[in-house]
Amino acid sequence: MKYARVIWWVNTSGLPAKRFAEFDPAPSLEWLDIFSEACYQRNDLKRFGFSTLAILEQDVCFSLINRPTPYTLAPWMSLASEGVVESVWDNVMRYLACWALRHLNNPKLILWVAQCGGQLHNHWVRLIETKINYFVKLEREGDTAKLDLIRSNAPDAIPDPQMRTLWRLLLSGRVKSSQDDSSFYTWKDRFERDGLTTSIRLELRDLLAPRVSLKKAFRWGDNTEDTDKPISFIERKITSATEHVHSELHKLTQTQDWHTTLILLFDDLQQLLHDTLDLSKEIERADDRYDCSFLDMPSISEHWQNRGTRNWSALIVLLRDSWLAIRNSEPERATKIAQKWFSLPYPTFKRLALFAASHDECIDGEQWVV
Repeated sequence: MKYARVIWWVNTSGLPAKRFAEFDPAPSLEWLDIFSEACYQRNDLKRFGFSTLAILEQDVCFSLINRPTPYTLAPWMSLASEGVVESVWDNVMRYLACWALRHLNNPKLILWVAQCGGQLHNHWVRLIETKINYFVKLEREGDTAKLDLIRSNAPDAIPDPQMRTLWRLLLSGRVKSSQDDSSFYTWKDRFERDGLTTSIRLELRDLLAPRVSLKKAFRWGDNTEDTDKPISFIERKITSATEHVHSELHKLTQTQDWHTTLILLFDDLQQLLHDTLDLSKEIERADDRYDCSFLDMPSISEHWQNRGTRNWSALIVLLRDSWLAIRNSEPERATKIAQKWFSLPYPTFKRLALFAASHDECIDGEQWVV
């Protein structure tokens, strides 16, 4: 055992580990206790790829499967990135983070974070939360003197309500990032292999969950309307966590028992669509009387004018097909669902209700015409 441990120290090519992993019969899991033993110390770091300059100053004790990372493999230090990175900040990065906190009402900072990937470093999340909570506390207490002093030294320090909404979306991970682009193809393969298990259903909810895309707003000519508002410089659009949903829907309809699956997914799909429209309302892109579903789907039924360019509109298609599947097997339930759609906010649900009413023996004509 000890001899094997020394071999793994010295050979950083990974060849001993490869031989160990591929050995037949498979080595016992009891090796896990050996590999987890914190038997290495600071002087052993060189054996694991640390240069002389990178040797940690403090004493350290580590094991083979829980150890420091050499600089060639270590995650980069950053304020924001494409994914959640648990890198440790140095003092320079900490002070830069504090400096950035003095510009929370500047749209350029929001756009920069979005361009970096939209994922804030965990430490920066805590700093932003603390700072915004402090501003809210001063406002609730009516302490205008402190607020004015803050603004006199940093005019963009205190975010207005609209900018706070965007920071709230960033802090909660609701802004679109490249990390969200989990492959819908991979999910489809798992679904075809394992069926609609609970984990598969929850994964689909994550893939179809709404996200907000933030980009620099495009301006026509000399249009200066609302340029005094920071939010006017940021284009906000609703999208979904994953891509290529529309292109895969047709393939899913060919999957065995897909219609039965749609029935089981109805509640999830309806809630996802409602959440998407609620999020659109939060960024001021929808209200109870308006949403942009008609731009991507002029017709709830299949139609050549339905472009399918917005990922989130796939939820309308899925919910429509789910209702049709329910209507074939449970007509009474389908009628109740369609009647409830009339009472829900947002035109999208009203359009779905009218689509349902267009089917014979679904809703009494006198009821839905009125």
